[in-house]
Amino acid sequence: MSLTLRTQIKFTLVVMQEIVKVKESHALIFIFPIWWYSLPAIMKGYIDRIFNFGIAYGGNAGPVVDKIRWIGLSGHPKHKYDKRGYNKMMEHHLNVGISNYIDVQDTHVHLLYNTLGEFEDDDILPEDHQKALLEEAENIGASL
Repeated sequence: MSLTLRTQIKFTLVVMQEIVKVKESHALIFIFPIWWYSLPAIMKGYIDRIFNFGIAYGGNAGPVVDKIRWIGLSGHPKHKYDKRGYNKMMEHHLNVGISNYIDVQDTHVHLLYNTLGEFEDDDILPEDHQKALLEEAENIGASL
């Protein structure tokens, strides 16, 4: 695959290799721990380095991939996210602020809750909860 840039921006070899890998992909799945209701800094740094002007947005860049799935791993149960709207905030940031900005329309955020296994409901066995989380993650990947 060759990349034609309409800008004078120069990227390192490592960044260019990663850009080529991304552009050759049909879909991206980002799996990450949720830190302070957002992405870890290292993942944000990756996005900043790879989804560059002239590559992922600006001019005639076009979408870098067809689909993006965001899988956030939360130690908290869902009701704590619902209480303050953190889940909606994260969905907007990842789907609109990042994915749609780089012209990827098929984008979904999936938050897997209570991944640390601190159960408030004694009716749920930790093994069953972990199994359900793995099945959910597998289904997300299989749906692509």
